[in-house]
Amino acid sequence: MNQPKSTLTRELALVRVITDCQEDALRVVGAWSGRLIELSESYFTVELSATPDRVSGFLERLADHGQVTVVRSGALSLG
Repeated sequence: MNQPKSTLTRELALVRVITDCQEDALRVVGAWSGRLIELSESYFTVELSATPDRVSGFLERLADHGQVTVVRSGALSLG
């Protein structure tokens, strides 16, 4: 049986952002390949599945654009 040569690690984050400038914040979401789940006049919710370091970077960038509420799954690995 072939053994995997590397481990795949991902983390899921659900993020709600309350902001007055959704356009700028949504550009960040697009640049980081986040998926828009919910959109209202005062907030939006996105999903991002990535490495834990990439999720952390994404959250840091979004925090520059408004109030951020986050739920993170923790790292999930296969390998």
